Amino acid sequence: MSVLALLVLGPPALGAAPAAAVEPPASEEPTNPRPEVRRSPVELRVRSLPTPTAPLRGRIPPNEPFTVLMRVGGERCAGDGWGMLQGGYTCLAKTQVVDETPVALPRLVPFDPPTPEEYRAYVRDGTWPRDPDTTEALLPFVYGKAWRHWAGTNYASLEAWERGDPPVATLDADHKYHFVAAVEAARGTALVRDDGRVVPLADAFIYPVSRFHGAELTGADALAPGEMQAWVLPYGGANLREAPNGAVGLVLPHQTPLRVVPTANPRWVEAPDALGPDVPGYVAVSVLRFARPRARPVGLAPDAVWVDIDVSEQVLMLMLGDTPIFATLVSTGLVERDTPPGVYQMLDKTIHGDMASLPDAEEPYHVESVPWVMHFRPRYALHGVFWHWGFGSRASHGCVNLAPLDARRIFDAIQPRLPDGWSSVIAGPDEPGTTVRIR
Repeated sequence: MSVLALLVLGPPALGAAPAAAVEPPASEEPTNPRPEVRRSPVELRVRSLPTPTAPLRGRIPPNEPFTVLMRVGGERCAGDGWGMLQGGYTCLAKTQVVDETPVALPRLVPFDPPTPEEYRAYVRDGTWPRDPDTTEALLPFVYGKAWRHWAGTNYASLEAWERGDPPVATLDADHKYHFVAAVEAARGTALVRDDGRVVPLADAFIYPVSRFHGAELTGADALAPGEMQAWVLPYGGANLREAPNGAVGLVLPHQTPLRVVPTANPRWVEAPDALGPDVPGYVAVSVLRFARPRARPVGLAPDAVWVDIDVSEQVLMLMLGDTPIFATLVSTGLVERDTPPGVYQMLDKTIHGDMASLPDAEEPYHVESVPWVMHFRPRYALHGVFWHWGFGSRASHGCVNLAPLDARRIFDAIQPRLPDGWSSVIAGPDEPGTTVRIR
């Protein structure tokens, strides 16, 4: 399967440059003394000041509960006026108080897409083992496309499909789609679009999704002195030998994590206990990717959490000062579309957003609702990927691709913090973005 990757279309409609949140004038007394939870039928914009012309700080999606710390005075907002939130202000005119608890977004859809290991059989047979009663929640949507005999036939509604009404459209061939739900119906499983249209599961190609997850490196999982975190790179696996250049004891699958230590021969590393208790195995350095931390950027505090991306190894490390606390494989830009090296600060985070090529691009693409997007530079971001699983190898148009579990791990760990109930947030002077180094 060819690897398709993306160039992000900049911070997804988040608006003007960040500005510091400022308290309302002292003469404007709050109108409620306690926090309350509200919900809006339309998307809300969070501003840096209680005025509709102030720079954006984030967005709150429709029908999601969010916390209001207090109501305050402001400009051009009817009804209940402005609400002070954890990071900005929003007009409460179209909102209502609810007895609900805000949750961290995105909400995940219970669905088991194929695994990469099931890809060939799925392409051949058009199906894969799945149990709708024991599904996992891995991604915010079900992702699919039209491809080969999967025409992507659209029906006007679930009821229209079940009645046997004729289809109303098909999926575009150059488009990657998201579906908000998978519904078990009398005729089978139907994928539901956000406009109510449905596509039968059997008529759409569902992207196999990697369950790969990086390595936690703290507490009981901390690296021992001299130990390195590594992963197997080749798709066909790597030989674990009984001695350097010795007999093969095992074949380790692609992306297998290993804790290794150097040997006297720089071309080999030892994996203690890999072949049994007190029985080490040996792996060639050339078939591994390594987490190789370096000292933090100049000026960064020794207790700062930051992100280090080693392009040569295709490894991302979440760092605490000079100590790695999490490490994983990524896919950065292809050589002709290299991820730009440098030291940056996160600009914004959004739970998901569409990405598309420029109008004159040689390789046009449109991808809906790419999950866990974190911009470190306009049009460049860390983000989750559902359309390939080649982490550890270059694959993108310049962004840093992460497996879904890793994208969520990093999204939750870095600043600016996304308050519960919000869909996006922009860094500001009061909460600057986490430092990211690409080298």
